[in-house]
Amino acid sequence: GSYTYPLNNPDPRVQALTAGETLTEVYPYTVSDGAGGTDVAQLTITITGAADADRGDDLAGIVLSDQNGAATGQISVDEAGLTSTGDTSETAGSTFAITAADGLASISINGTPISLAQLQAATPGTPLTITTADGVLRITGFTPTGAVGSLTTAGDVHYTYTLAQRQDHSGGEVTDPFALTVVDRDGDVSSGTLTVLIVDDVPVAANGANSIGEGAGPKTASGDLKANHR
Repeated sequence: GSYTYPLNNPDPRVQALTAGETLTEVYPYTVSDGAGGTDVAQLTITITGAADADRGDDLAGIVLSDQNGAATGQISVDEAGLTSTGDTSETAGSTFAITAADGLASISINGTPISLAQLQAATPGTPLTITTADGVLRITGFTPTGAVGSLTTAGDVHYTYTLAQRQDHSGGEVTDPFALTVVDRDGDVSSGTLTVLIVDDVPVAANGANSIGEGAGPKTASGDLKANHR
């Protein structure tokens, strides 16, 4: 007899196939001659993974968690934290999500490749570090959020950024951008940019006051205006 087989393309097992990989589904069936004679056979359907340019192929993706709202970038650090032991605003942290239906292979940050195994091994105590002229980005963990069998297909990358020194803000807003890419097992690449906004430690002036009494002989009032400001 005839049959049809509509492919369930959204099935994660199908989407995890890379170009040339195959997945098989087997359907046993019984034939009868109508006079009591039967025999058993099976129908095997082989599903082949799509090439990169195929419309059904799922590309990798990056979604950045935004803590800055309408301001530039995704996170902000403050120069004020560089001069105060009790102020840690020179450091901030967040996450970004990565997805790859074909299975995650690696990411890169500013051109530095990081394998999935390295991501999985990162901890706050043993972070992966990317250093720029302005500060240090630390990958402190990875939380898987999707899998197909043994393949990791999605996860959240945890990171912190610590400003290293004051910046020159005379030209306007200052940021420290990081170029991100995620690569799946099929070689598909998706790109994004993580941008850290560096907030100027603008000086704040405070009014001062002193007094001096009238009287014979020279009189002097003294103080420290600098002590009123930060």
